[in-house]
Amino acid sequence: MNRKDRTVYIMLTDYPDKVSRTIKRIGLWEYSHMSISTDEHYPKFFSFTGKRGFMTEDFDLHPTYKGTDVPCALFALPVTEAELRNVERIIKAHDLERRRI
Repeated sequence: MNRKDRTVYIMLTDYPDKVSRTIKRIGLWEYSHMSISTDEHYPKFFSFTGKRGFMTEDFDLHPTYKGTDVPCALFALPVTEAELRNVERIIKAHDLERRRI
């Protein structure tokens, strides 16, 4: 049975730096950055950045930029157990590669 009883969390953020403003203008988007988590308590998100590549983002309660809260939106995406394991496998592979470099 393919019940979607697991969750992947997607956080969109609007950082106020020059690169983010450019991304928003070009794409006509409200947010400039996306992070993903498979943890229901979502203390740790993962993302790619232009400067640092794959990275881990730890948010206490809310994302900040230079000590100031930034606008964000959090989405809960229902997934199957197999889909969740696939997302976790991909995150782990990127994390291992980052640590290897």
